[in-house]
Amino acid sequence: MNPLAKMAFNMVMKQLFKKFDLNKINKYVNEDNELDKQMKVARKTLNKYGKTIEELEKDMAMLKKDSHPPVITREELSIKMNQKDEWIKDIWKRLLKLEKLEEKK
Repeated sequence: MNPLAKMAFNMVMKQLFKKFDLNKINKYVNEDNELDKQMKVARKTLNKYGKTIEELEKDMAMLKKDSHPPVITREELSIKMNQKDEWIKDIWKRLLKLEKLEEKK
């Protein structure tokens, strides 16, 4: 748009705004209202969460890549724990026997 046409357009718009009191409509259309502000905040928050999710997905992929399958299964661990319990009970019995022998002396 050339400068002369732009100046003429601005003058016509000023007159229309004065005659029909379109300032409130112009303000509503051209300026941010409360909902516009809320949407900007929501978009910013959503973008932030999206970036966080992407970072977490990258971290998870690295962990999956670097991890290995379990060295011992749950069943094997349960068996070993039971064996340890039996071993501890055996040691405890032996200690009690030693104490009884010492008491007799």
